[in-house]
Amino acid sequence: MHSKSYHPQDQLETTTNTTTSMSESRFDLEVIYSYTRKQAIEDGVLIDLADANLGELSKLAAQLGYTYPIAMTSTAFNRYVIPNDKAKAMGQSSVGRLWDILWILRIAIKWSQTDQDTLRFRFHCQLWDGSDDLKLDWDDEDLEEIEPKLYTLKCVVGPDDDGKPCLTIMLPNED
Repeated sequence: MHSKSYHPQDQLETTTNTTTSMSESRFDLEVIYSYTRKQAIEDGVLIDLADANLGELSKLAAQLGYTYPIAMTSTAFNRYVIPNDKAKAMGQSSVGRLWDILWILRIAIKWSQTDQDTLRFRFHCQLWDGSDDLKLDWDDEDLEEIEPKLYTLKCVVGPDDDGKPCLTIMLPNED
């Protein structure tokens, strides 16, 4: 438990934040078990957005000026970043989708009026869940019918395993 709280806007600054150690905390409790961020990434529960195995995706956060490490829950990543075959046929790509999410998050952070460690943000995305049939020979009338919908994600800023600030993007109902 760290007594220092982080604000999402802090990640856009170049200053270094410090945290207090467990022994300096108000509560000096013995930790029985903890599931670390590193373990969650190794288990695939979290996706490290700077992981070189992601190829082109791994560079997007840095290109947008993020200074803290960013991870995304696999649920949010697979739903909103990885396009299915129908989305790919419509020109969607994982690079474009992640760029959109990180860009909108950056704007939300910049305009945030809160000192909370959690920020909800909304973005538009085209998802096809199999309820509609995709035709590969679209005409203009068909294209007008398919509009992006507004979705919400949550970003939490907090300490990583070493007490340094990091961001985690997730679905609104995830912790």
